[in-house]
Amino acid sequence: MKRALLSIAVALVLLAISASAQSLGDVARRQKTSNRPKAAKVWTNDDMPSVPQSEPATAPADADKKTDEAKSDADKDAAKPAAPAGDKDSAAKAMTAQIASQKEEISRLGRELDIAQREFKLQVANYYADAGNSLRDPKAWQDQSKKTQDEIAAKQAALDKAKQKLADMQEAARKAGFPSSVYE
Repeated sequence: MKRALLSIAVALVLLAISASAQSLGDVARRQKTSNRPKAAKVWTNDDMPSVPQSEPATAPADADKKTDEAKSDADKDAAKPAAPAGDKDSAAKAMTAQIASQKEEISRLGRELDIAQREFKLQVANYYADAGNSLRDPKAWQDQSKKTQDEIAAKQAALDKAKQKLADMQEAARKAGFPSSVYE
């Protein structure tokens, strides 16, 4: 009996506490309406400096070669005069066109790779659908399969190379100071 009364009392206390608790929506509304000072400056990605990607450790000869290349690139950049606004606009348009054409190339290569993979899957399904195929000429199937897989691997490598070229073009546009609308 005492346990039942004790559990009822605990339940009533918990009910009273939960009834008096504020809902999360009420707290959020009160926080929203409270006057807080606004931020002095809104920071965007364009305002933040970019962090260079870390390069893997290389041999000392490679490091010397890279520093020489970096020096020659810096010399080339220093030798270039500041471009007038008209040249910068035309350069931005040219860069936009190059990036768009590279994106189209990636799209085309992706479609070709997808088609090659689907055709190979169909060939495999047709080969294994007829049990006699493996008995008739297994060497021909292995040769054809190897040739198709090599073509797929070549298409995948070309697609990866095109994606890397696009990334390099976008990074070059970003470093040149073009707005993000040019290289995105």
